[in-house]
Amino acid sequence: MVKDMDKVILIDTDGKKYNAKILFTHFDYKFSRNYIVYSIEDDILASAYLENEDNQYIIDNDLSSNEYDMLDQEITKKLGENNA
Repeated sequence: MVKDMDKVILIDTDGKKYNAKILFTHFDYKFSRNYIVYSIEDDILASAYLENEDNQYIIDNDLSSNEYDMLDQEITKKLGENNA
């Protein structure tokens, strides 16, 4: 389980690295995927993710509109209306 506010390096599917602060993670049973909500500077972002054998977080931003809607609801529930 990821602790709130952990600072990590996220790697996207193209290999680009991002310094981020993890706000929370979420597993959704409907989509059977893990999601990570994180901040880079002052922006709050969300992605699906996999953790590889080296404990690196590989993020995937290819999400459906239904996934984005679900993540907006989770962000509102956990971080408040102003952050969604």
